[in-house]
Amino acid sequence: MSTYHFKAKFINKRDQSAIAKAAYVSGKAIYSERDEETKNYKPRLIEPESFILAPENAPDWVYNREKLWNEVEKVERPYNASLLREIVVAIPKELTNEQQVELVKEFVDENFVSDGMVADVNIHRDKEENPHAHILLTIRPFNEKGEWWKTKSKKVTITDNEGNPVLNDKGKPKTRNVDLTGWNSKDKLIMWRKNFAEKVNEYYKENGYDITVSHLSNEERGLDKLPQTRLTRSEYYIEKKAKKEAELNNREYKAVTFNGQYNEQIQKYNQEIELINNEIMELNELRSNNIAEIPNVIEMNELQERAIDSVKKRQKVDSIDYTIAAKNIKSLSYWKMNIDKQIRVLDREEKILRSVKEMYEGGRTNYTKYGFTEDKFIHQFNYRISKLNENYGKMTEQLKNYKEDHELANVALKFKVNELDHAFLNKYPKLHEIAQFQHTEIMELKHKAVTNISNDFTEYDIINYVNNYDGFLNTDELNFRERIRNEVEDYKQESRLFFTLNKKLEQLEGEYKELVSSDEPNKLYKKTVEYLAAKSELENLNTKYENTKAEIRNSLVELYGKHHEDTFKSMPDKYKVKLLQSFIDNKEINELDKDLERVSNRAPNRKDEEFEQDFDSNQWNPNTTSNNSGDLLSELIQNAKRDESGYDDLESKRKRAKIKNSKLTKEEINGLRQR
Repeated sequence: MSTYHFKAKFINKRDQSAIAKAAYVSGKAIYSERDEETKNYKPRLIEPESFILAPENAPDWVYNREKLWNEVEKVERPYNASLLREIVVAIPKELTNEQQVELVKEFVDENFVSDGMVADVNIHRDKEENPHAHILLTIRPFNEKGEWWKTKSKKVTITDNEGNPVLNDKGKPKTRNVDLTGWNSKDKLIMWRKNFAEKVNEYYKENGYDITVSHLSNEERGLDKLPQTRLTRSEYYIEKKAKKEAELNNREYKAVTFNGQYNEQIQKYNQEIELINNEIMELNELRSNNIAEIPNVIEMNELQERAIDSVKKRQKVDSIDYTIAAKNIKSLSYWKMNIDKQIRVLDREEKILRSVKEMYEGGRTNYTKYGFTEDKFIHQFNYRISKLNENYGKMTEQLKNYKEDHELANVALKFKVNELDHAFLNKYPKLHEIAQFQHTEIMELKHKAVTNISNDFTEYDIINYVNNYDGFLNTDELNFRERIRNEVEDYKQESRLFFTLNKKLEQLEGEYKELVSSDEPNKLYKKTVEYLAAKSELENLNTKYENTKAEIRNSLVELYGKHHEDTFKSMPDKYKVKLLQSFIDNKEINELDKDLERVSNRAPNRKDEEFEQDFDSNQWNPNTTSNNSGDLLSELIQNAKRDESGYDDLESKRKRAKIKNSKLTKEEINGLRQR
C-alpha cells in the first residue's frame, strides 16, 4: 500500500438516490420504489465482494440491500435530505483477499456498527494495484424495538454570554440544530481516520511488513502544497486556446506560456502531495442533513406584496417575473439620472443668481446680459429666487418618491430572484452549484431554463452550455465579464449623450444670440440658465466619458496583454467597444488582429448605428466663438467662474460616418498592429 486513503462524504437526496449508489458499488441491479425503475450499471471486470453488517437491535430486513436503501429513502423525507454517508478507503494491496476482508470487517464493526450504524460494504479489486472499499452507512439509528429514530437532531435556542436568546431580524429567537447521534462531529471523523490508519498498521505488522501509514494531513506532517502563479488574463486565454487546439487535434495538452508551464509542474507536485494529504470531509456537507425541505411555493409577506404591486403599476403589466423586476430597476436608474440632472440645473441657476446679486450690489449693470433690467431688478430677482426654491421643493418631493419606489423595487427584485432560484432548483435539483450565482448572465440562463415553454431546454443543455466556457462559474471571471458588460453599456450611453449635448449646446448658442439684443428679459434669463447648465453637463459628462474610455482600454490590455497597450491607445473607440462586446458574446478571445478583422467585417446592426456617433469638427468649441455675441458668451462663462481648460483636451470632434464606410480595412488593422 503506497498511500493512505480515507474519504468521507454524504449522498444527498437532491443529487442522487441511495438505490443508485448501492447498485453502482455492489454491481447488482436494485429496484427503486421512489423512481419506479431498476438501477443497473455496467458489470465490473471483477465482481465486488459485498456484505452487510448491522447492530443487534436492527431488524432482519436490513440484510436485504434493496429493502434497506428503499426504507432509507422513505424515512429521510426532505427532497434534499442526506440519505447515507459513504466512506471510501484504500486497502493494503500487500495483503491477501481474505486478510483484506478481515481488516475491513474489523474496522467497520469497531467504528460504525458498534455505534448503531448499518454498513453496506463493497470491496473493489478491478485494478490489482488499487484495492479499495466503499462503505455505505445509514445516518439514522434504530431504537431497542428495531424501529428508526424519529429524529436525528433537535433545535436549540442560541443564547448570548448572559444566557439571553439571540434574536433574528424579525425579532424571533435564533436556533441551531444539534446532532443527537454524535456521528457528525469533526472529532468523530478524525477518530475514524486515525483508527483506520492504526488498523492498517496493525495488519502490516502482524503479517510481517515493515510498512506504516499515517492519517495526518500534509500540513500536520509538514508537507505543504505549493501555490500556483496566477495567470494574467491574456495568458489564461492563450492557454485556453492551446487546450482547445490540443483537443481538436487529439493530442495531449501542454502549457505554452511561462507561468502556465510553471503551474503545470506545481500541479504535478501537488497531485503527489494530495495522495498523502487525504481530504477531511467538509463540515458543510455534514450540516446538509439538517436543511429543511423547501416548500413548493414561496409565500409573500405584506411588504413583498406591496412591492410586487408597485412594479406592476410602473411597468403596466398584470404579472411580473425576474426579467421585469430587473427591467424596473434599470428604468428607475434612468429616473434617478434625470432627477440628478434637474437638481444640477437648479444648482447652476442658484450660482447664476448669486453672481447676478454680486454684480447688482457692486454697482455693475452687466447683469442685463443675464435677462435682468435696471428698473425691475429687485422684482425680477425675488421672483426668480422664489421660483427656484419652489422648484427645489418639487425635486425634493420627486426624490422622496423615487427613494420609496426604489426600495420597493429592490424588495420585488430580491423576491423574484429567490423565486427564480427556487423554481430552477425544483426543475434541475442537481444544478445547485449554478443556482448560487446572482450575476446577470447566470440569472438570464436560469430564467431561460425555467421559462422554456417547449421543454427542449434540458439539464444536459445547461451543463453543456456552462462547460463550454472555462471558468464560467468562477466568481472572478463572472465579475470581470459583468464589469466589461457595464463598461460597454456606459460607453454607448455616454457616447449618445455626448453627441446630443454637443448638438444641443450649438443650438442654444444660436438661440442665445437671437435673444441677447431683444427686449425679452424673461426668455433671455431662461436661455442663459439652459445654456450654462448644458455647458456644465457637458463638462461633467466629458470627465465621465474619458474615464469610461480609459476603463475600456485597461480591460482590453487585461484581455490581450500589456504589449498591445500602444495599439489600444491609437485604436478608434468604437472598435475597442466591438472587441469587448465580442468577448461578452463569445466568452473567448483570439489573436488581436484576427478579432479586429472579425468585428470590423461584422455587419452592423441598429444598435451599432446608435452608438457609432461621430461628431462634426465644426461643432461648438468655447474657445473658438467670435464676434460680439461670442464675446458675450465668454463673459457669461467667466462671470459664472467656469474653467474651460478641459475642453482643449477633448478628442477632435468626430463626423458621423456612413455605415458602408465604417469597416476597418486590413491595411488599417495592420497599421494599428504596427504602432
